Amino acid sequence: MAYRITRQHRYNRLINAGMLPFEAQALSKVPYRRAPYIKQMMRDRIELLTPIRHQADILNWSPTEYRKQKKIRIYDYYVEQGMTYTKLKRPFGKVRPDVWQLFREARDEAIATGKWDETPRRRRKRYEPIRINKGNVQAQKERRRERERTKREFDRMRGNR
Repeated sequence: MAYRITRQHRYNRLINAGMLPFEAQALSKVPYRRAPYIKQMMRDRIELLTPIRHQADILNWSPTEYRKQKKIRIYDYYVEQGMTYTKLKRPFGKVRPDVWQLFREARDEAIATGKWDETPRRRRKRYEPIRINKGNVQAQKERRRERERTKREFDRMRGNR
């Protein structure tokens, strides 16, 4: 078997589970390790499409007819669940299914059932700014000048210039 890129492999698994290409493209971005509930989404999709598969076998549908009915059933599911959006540019336009609402719904369900613990994201530590007490800067400068003067005088006395 030829080498496959990990995301392509996830995409193929999602397509085989019955996801439509736009769903598989979006969900393949998320690693299963970070979101194990995607596997449950795949099982739910198989369960959703099982009656259509049986009907296709009984009525001897063509592959095109099966894909058409599958797409209709999935779009109806999104509308029933209220997981749709419309583009702002077209207020009276076509209602589109929102994959990320489905994803969040699956995540919330996994958290509610205790199958997945929500882990907080790592946040960058914010350090308090260090306040340096500079003290009396004029006095410090004067002491440094005095040290430099004594050093020069000592060097002159030794004969080093």
